[in-house]
Amino acid sequence: ITQDQQRHLWVGTFSGIDRFDGTTFRHYTKRDGINSAIPTCLFTAADGKIWLGTFIGISCFDGHGFVNYPVEQKSQNSFFQNFAQDKTGGLYVFGQPDGLFMFQHNKFSRIKLPFSAAIPTALFKNDKAEVRFLNTIVRQPP
Repeated sequence: ITQDQQRHLWVGTFSGIDRFDGTTFRHYTKRDGINSAIPTCLFTAADGKIWLGTFIGISCFDGHGFVNYPVEQKSQNSFFQNFAQDKTGGLYVFGQPDGLFMFQHNKFSRIKLPFSAAIPTALFKNDKAEVRFLNTIVRQPP
């Protein structure tokens, strides 16, 4: 669930997403341009766009319609869990099991993590508006 700048609520369902304006619901599906019927996360960006992660990829509602964006190096069994945006407007999305992606040049590209034993488990923005991720360290057997 997310809320846009007009205070509409956007809710993911098993058949698309719904926008509630306080009185009525508007239902959006694959026929409207979403890349998958089952959303896995929703996010309202600073510019008002609604970002939608799915098992297939990422869609964005720009106020007029949906645009689907490519995701580089996404494995077939990956799905997106959450978005975050930093103070400069940089947009990030976290997917299991693939890790962290950043939106650049009209596509999402995987970000190389600082050390190979880190497995990201969550993405968030701290009180300084910096995007951070929690991780688990996997120790290699001796």
